[in-house]
Amino acid sequence: MVDGGWQYDGNPVELLFLIRTEDERQEIGDYVATLFEDMGFTVTCDYRTSAEASPIWAGSDPAEGQWYVYTRLDHDRDLPRSVQQLRFLLHQPA
Repeated sequence: MVDGGWQYDGNPVELLFLIRTEDERQEIGDYVATLFEDMGFTVTCDYRTSAEASPIWAGSDPAEGQWYVYTRLDHDRDLPRSVQQLRFLLHQPA
């Protein structure tokens, strides 16, 4: 750590969050991003709708570094939304 921030080879460690905007995922994504910032990481939030985000998280090569964290909601249509599972997909850059 340098001056309260994580660094690698003299550069800040940056996390790219791809955050959906249609529902509670934006609020949760912002909260988690703030937690990482509080731990000394540099966080960039990219806010997208489902249509905008899907080609990025599902269709891009992780080595391209377009995102490292994505707010994803896995759901079962038979379960009430209150018990459905929010997941953060994580990609480790190459």
